[in-house]
Amino acid sequence: MRNRKRMHRVVLLLSLMFSWVTFSYSNPLPMEYISELGFSDSGFIIELYRYDTDTTFTGWLLSTKTDTAAFKTGIPWDANEYVVVTTDDLVHPLVLRNQGDVISLISPEGYAVLELAFGDAEYARCAAPRGVGESISSYSTYFYYLDSSPTFGSVNDSVNAMGSIEGMVTDTTGTPIIGATVHIGQIMFGRETVTDSTGFFHLQTYAARMNMRISAENFIDQSRSTGQIWPDSTITINIQLESSISDIKTERMQIPNLFRIEPNYPNPFNAETRFTYYLPEKTYVTVGIFDLQGRLVERIFRGEQAAARYDVAWNANNLSSGVYIFRVTTPKQVLQRKCTLIK
Repeated sequence: MRNRKRMHRVVLLLSLMFSWVTFSYSNPLPMEYISELGFSDSGFIIELYRYDTDTTFTGWLLSTKTDTAAFKTGIPWDANEYVVVTTDDLVHPLVLRNQGDVISLISPEGYAVLELAFGDAEYARCAAPRGVGESISSYSTYFYYLDSSPTFGSVNDSVNAMGSIEGMVTDTTGTPIIGATVHIGQIMFGRETVTDSTGFFHLQTYAARMNMRISAENFIDQSRSTGQIWPDSTITINIQLESSISDIKTERMQIPNLFRIEPNYPNPFNAETRFTYYLPEKTYVTVGIFDLQGRLVERIFRGEQAAARYDVAWNANNLSSGVYIFRVTTPKQVLQRKCTLIK
């Protein structure tokens, strides 16, 4: 009997874990207090979600950049329930700008448990809804996105809340880069694709402000923001990547007799340092930067090189301080040097 109960608990726990993983990707579970925000002809609509203890709205406040209002007493607010409130649920109307504002939910103890800036407000987390019928929705606690079919009173979803981003990835001469990786995402959410034979890419994602990272062999990675992506719309962003091969200077005045790497200079360094390595024969070479756990940080070069001396300039401006490994790999041998980045 005891073993049967223990097995039942395990099955129940696994079921809950599986349902959360499946559910969190198809319909993001809102864990923010302010789960959804929109506007109607008569004012604003806010969906609030509470996930700790049962309570009421008594003593709670809503605050904007210019106004504050308390909730009417007696409105229930149970744990794990979606509650839709409007200006009618406040002791007096609250001024909330639909083009952009900062709305805060303040607890009875005086703490701002959540602050949502949107539209033209400073540090806005999302664009303002473009009118009645569009809302700002939360993807768990990670980011806010626009939804043109609001779901006030129930879990947020991705229906009519997706947009697309597409464009071309080329080098600085305009030549398409085939097979470049384009990653778009936010914290705990991301999607990626590769460019086709024409350098073209297309991705669908939440209508939010996303970050992009574009990478390709023998090119310098590029990171940038997409800006606001809109529901059921496509934005175009074309990217040019600079070749990393141009950072490798070759000297063939004298063929080296050994495969070796000289210490980088300067070391420690801030932002940029230089390495020199020697190839005694023509061979296939992979040059890269790794962290101390052996994970690839940046691919500098991969391809065939002639016997010569090679000088490499590495810029680590987008990395945090720490120890990194410069590694040169050939089919016969692997050599590496440690370097220290200090900012």
